[in-house]
Amino acid sequence: MKKIFIFTTALFLFTISSSAQIKVWENGNTTFTAMPFEIDSITFGVPYPCLSLNEVCTDEGWIEIYNKSDFDINLKDVRLIKFNQSGEAETLATFGDETVNKRAYIKKEVNNGLSDAGTLKLALQTGDGTTFELFDAEKALNGEQHAEGGSYSRIPDGVGNWTIVSESSANAQNNYGKAEMPEFPITMIHDKLWTAKYAEFHKDEAIFLRLKDDQLEYDYQKGEYVYITAKEFGEDYRDKYNRDNGTSYPTEYFLRFDYDTEYYYEITFTDDMRCVIWDGVWSPNGQVASMNVSGSYKLDENTGIIYIRDTESNSLYDKEIEIQVSRDPDNENGLIFEIIKNKVLDPMYDRGFDFDMFDYSFYDYDQVYKYFPAKKILYHCEEAETGHH
Repeated sequence: MKKIFIFTTALFLFTISSSAQIKVWENGNTTFTAMPFEIDSITFGVPYPCLSLNEVCTDEGWIEIYNKSDFDINLKDVRLIKFNQSGEAETLATFGDETVNKRAYIKKEVNNGLSDAGTLKLALQTGDGTTFELFDAEKALNGEQHAEGGSYSRIPDGVGNWTIVSESSANAQNNYGKAEMPEFPITMIHDKLWTAKYAEFHKDEAIFLRLKDDQLEYDYQKGEYVYITAKEFGEDYRDKYNRDNGTSYPTEYFLRFDYDTEYYYEITFTDDMRCVIWDGVWSPNGQVASMNVSGSYKLDENTGIIYIRDTESNSLYDKEIEIQVSRDPDNENGLIFEIIKNKVLDPMYDRGFDFDMFDYSFYDYDQVYKYFPAKKILYHCEEAETGHH
């Protein structure tokens, strides 16, 4: 569908560094180094913070380790330890010259060492006996045992909470089994990039705030910002456009913004449980982009609401963000994201808007007034392999 609006943008210039910085671990310390070339493996010791005890299957007698990093890691001298009720340690397995690939898994058979499932307490240790990963079934899962064929699993892999699932998944991504699938599992969004195909403005609930000299216009007599409803905007544009073009498009046709190769809106959920939202435009002069949201997130899997404490997107103030996420009924591979709360926590910068505000402004059909869409904006997104950031 063609864009029929004339729009402008007020975004910040975004520049991309020519040299990448990667995080490495050396002798237990975190450092950063510039790497202008690709690295195939870690060569200066095991970066233990990158390794997670990821899955435990007691009835089949195996554990799984997940490598969260972008490098292959050699597991030499890593040990799997089991603690009994008295706190005494027993070595169940020692890794030799074994390597777990980047973003991959390695399974280790433990035979009968995992039989006491409900009180099981396991650890991954370095060669000198330092524990860097711990699984305590009593604390993590109230001592509940998984069924035959199931497992104790981190969801999402490497960073999520421990969960009992009915279907184990050795050497593969952990997922909920059918029996315990929540309304919206975190595995649907975690460690993925979603890009908007179009934004839809709800006819009855979205509003279009009017701009004057590129600033929101305020009515001091009424004590509120000047606006019209999305329905009013769409109907006026519909009538005039159809009249001049001999068409019969419905109101909804004029209440959406189609993203293409020029404009983009991206939502990223990273493996360290952060959500970042960018939108922007490509032009002959380069890329112009704005980071709207950046901070740690958690998902209520029963309601599909994402909670974000945004401490990174703006240096002046923090924000609390809530995003309603749902499956797109018109696209089996798509999701709909709606920002239902966008609250600035510093009163000095709070304009009184707790809802989403679109980053592009539209002229009306006569190009007399310019409007800024806000509230009840639905971003229809698809998963993407790569993005602009």
